Amino acid sequence: MKNQRSLISISLLLLFLAESSAFSLQNLNGKEQSSNANNNDVQVQDTSSSSSSFSSFQIDELSSNTEATSISRRKWTQEFFIGGGLAAFLGATTATTMEPASAACLPGDLSKECIGVYKVPIDDGILPFVGTPEKLKEYAPDLKYIPPIKAPLNAKSALELLDTQMLAAEDIKQVVLSGKLEEAGIKLLSLLPVVQSSGKFLVDKIEYGLLSPNSTTIDDLKVSKLKADLDMALGMWGECDIVMGQGLRGQLGVTAVAQLTILGSIKDAIVAYDDFLVNAKLLSKEAKLV
Repeated sequence: MKNQRSLISISLLLLFLAESSAFSLQNLNGKEQSSNANNNDVQVQDTSSSSSSFSSFQIDELSSNTEATSISRRKWTQEFFIGGGLAAFLGATTATTMEPASAACLPGDLSKECIGVYKVPIDDGILPFVGTPEKLKEYAPDLKYIPPIKAPLNAKSALELLDTQMLAAEDIKQVVLSGKLEEAGIKLLSLLPVVQSSGKFLVDKIEYGLLSPNSTTIDDLKVSKLKADLDMALGMWGECDIVMGQGLRGQLGVTAVAQLTILGSIKDAIVAYDDFLVNAKLLSKEAKLV
């Protein structure tokens, strides 16, 4: 019952934020839609017709060639974890409530029950509702309060923190090799919020340094690539968390099989994380941050 109340509270909160954004966009376009009502009627009819035709075409294509429309594991991981939307939340909690684990946790919660379960995304939109013990008790009373992760002081400290987490990642791999999956999972819970907080802080600093006051197309592409690298790294670490939880709950079979599966996931995450770090260090120098 406690987990269900938590799920309802957070679901309503995220839904409220999503609806508020949609309502704002609707208001911005209200006048334009009103002045072009007749034209829009025609466009709606045409769009409806073409959408129906396109949907039928998609169904035929999916039926005839399932393999061609399959999504790669990495792309699925990136879209699932980085989006942080209500659909992802509901999908994750539906899967985890069937297992003896928490329905959701705040980032930085090192309880073993949080391994492999959904982490509530802490951003400017949701922070006012979970940023203090009082607010968390009001909106999601069954979640354990965890103070928000503090941002690094500067780009240099962010890079130092990110380098430290690479060492932590190698340590997690060794712990998995020794068969201590729970210990490895807790270490991963410690790594995740630091990488996210320091990584986003550094990307923002690099973006400001490269694109202000003037930017070139090359600079824009560099920043876009860096953001994509961070998203991929965070997505892969999120996948590690999920797989670790599955291993602990016996969903991957015997320990040896679970170890191999988890190690493969960690290897992919380390590669993605290293790609991000190399790029971040290079662009930090270009932006004259270090």
